[in-house]
Amino acid sequence: MAFRPKEQAEAELAEHFPIFREAIATASNAFWRRLDVHVFDPGTRVRMIRDYVVHELRRLMDGKRDTHIENANQTTLFAISQNWIVQVHKVDEGNEIAKNFTQISMDLRDNKITAEVQEMLPGLPAKATVLFLGYVINEADPKSPEMRLCCPGIGEQQTWMIPLGIAAPPPAADITPQAPPPEPGEGTKVVVPNKAVERKLKQ
Repeated sequence: MAFRPKEQAEAELAEHFPIFREAIATASNAFWRRLDVHVFDPGTRVRMIRDYVVHELRRLMDGKRDTHIENANQTTLFAISQNWIVQVHKVDEGNEIAKNFTQISMDLRDNKITAEVQEMLPGLPAKATVLFLGYVINEADPKSPEMRLCCPGIGEQQTWMIPLGIAAPPPAADITPQAPPPEPGEGTKVVVPNKAVERKLKQ
């Protein structure tokens, strides 16, 4: 494993922080604008928001210098230079993620790029530090999640966290008032020209 200090992440990843914020904010807004949000259970909502964030992050980072995107078995990792690997997760107030007991997930949670991880995702730098781009659901206002960049350690340990702010909620819909419908029997007034008057005017 290769832990790197918070100060190094702040220096080397600062140009990516606006991208991280935009990806989470845009994804959150897109999800909460859906008309069918109420039909999803909390777990499904979490997974859908994560997928929205991954989609936005891919759109914003694809083709950027020193960035490589790896996908396998429903796992998407963003390698930035040779030093950092970023994975999107919902995190709680203690910066912990939901438990996933696949070996690869446990290795990444322990900040290990093992041979098994490299076999599944061969483009990852072996000595990179794993970071979680996390969003914390605000129960009082779920449309405005808190954004964090977390460095996981061994087991439950979190070595450090960089706060990225709070995502702005989606803008209110612009509702233009509509004119009231016409009363029954009310229609468009049609003026029929008077042919006799027209002939007199022409003379």
